Amino acid sequence: MKLIEITKEQFADFTNDFENVHYTQITGMEELIPLRGNEYNYLGLEDDQGQLQFATLLTRVKLRLGQSFVIKTGPLVMDLLNKDILPIWLTELKDYAKREGALDLYFIPDLPQKIVSESNTETLNKDVIDNISSQDFAYESLGQGIDQRFENWVYKKDLRGLTEQTLWDSYENNARHSIVRAEKYGVKVRPLAYDELDKFKDVSEHTAERVGYNNKSLEYYQTVYKNAGNRVKFLVAEVNFKKYRDNLLQIRADLEKEVAEIDLHLEKFPNSRKKINQKREYLSQIEAQQNRIDEAEQWVIDSKGEESTVLAAGMFLYTKNTVYYLLSGSYDHYNKLNAPFLIQHRIMQEAVNNDVEIYNMLGIDGDFSGADSIYEFKKSFAGYAEQKVGMFHWIAQPLKYKMIEGLKEILGRN
Repeated sequence: MKLIEITKEQFADFTNDFENVHYTQITGMEELIPLRGNEYNYLGLEDDQGQLQFATLLTRVKLRLGQSFVIKTGPLVMDLLNKDILPIWLTELKDYAKREGALDLYFIPDLPQKIVSESNTETLNKDVIDNISSQDFAYESLGQGIDQRFENWVYKKDLRGLTEQTLWDSYENNARHSIVRAEKYGVKVRPLAYDELDKFKDVSEHTAERVGYNNKSLEYYQTVYKNAGNRVKFLVAEVNFKKYRDNLLQIRADLEKEVAEIDLHLEKFPNSRKKINQKREYLSQIEAQQNRIDEAEQWVIDSKGEESTVLAAGMFLYTKNTVYYLLSGSYDHYNKLNAPFLIQHRIMQEAVNNDVEIYNMLGIDGDFSGADSIYEFKKSFAGYAEQKVGMFHWIAQPLKYKMIEGLKEILGRN
């Protein structure tokens, strides 16, 4: 067997035949790599009969003094437990990195090392870690936290065998209540067209500023939209604030009607403890409803006559058996409307109806104490946490690498 460079068409033909393809390895997503100033190649492992056995996308990360090679979530269809093929693959890969002048090589498989659910913790793939490490790769894994270099913890939900009803029944109470409230408030979810992607950028930028991470550019979203085709969906949750306000007014009127009927009863039975307590509860609800109405009146003014206002958004990408929740954003001043919950419900409804097996909600930090609000949000949809095996690192040019690391230390750079 030997490692060869293959064409985009060969890569596409190969990847389209397989189900377990990570979203970063589908044709079209490689067009994002140049946006970060890097380059890429398609690689394959060819057998003695000229048949392609494995394929992967390799990223060439530009450095000040050279380049790093990165294989992330590949290779496709390779059994990393196969002790006969794995050394061939890694040896060929290291030889290729040397020939191409790479400083080092990072190998990041898409495999779990731990699965954590409400009822169980399972450890997996220790043999894979040992097998790759035995080929002179240094191993790195992060117990807790989010690492920008590789997926550490993700959150998934198994959709196999679910209907819309059993999907709904599987959610925790918090998610169900939030979805019901969003629908009651008149929140609607719809896909964005290409020329509306600025709406997605605006809401994601608002979120990025709030939580302190770097937002993607409009060009990034446009590139995904154009190259991923019908695999990608940009969804927004919107509301018409005039209708929302009118709905609140009707709810208040219904509550006032209940109070009026209780007053009639109390005229005849003034000491009815049950009715007195009911009236107190309804009056409390009316006061809370009036606060919402006052807030809604301001939102109507702020909307400046727009038919609908964006509350939250999500970006999703389909592979053959998985839908990935890639990016999202929400306006925090509209949090009470629970729009993000409704977006999640809609994409999972669609996935179930299209026989998608897994919903991958991607990053969490592995903190299960209740302190991680992102994890708590995702957990309300009742899935499981999965820790990836981590990252393997091989140095192609040890002397140069040591020199660069020494310079970094002198200059105080990471």
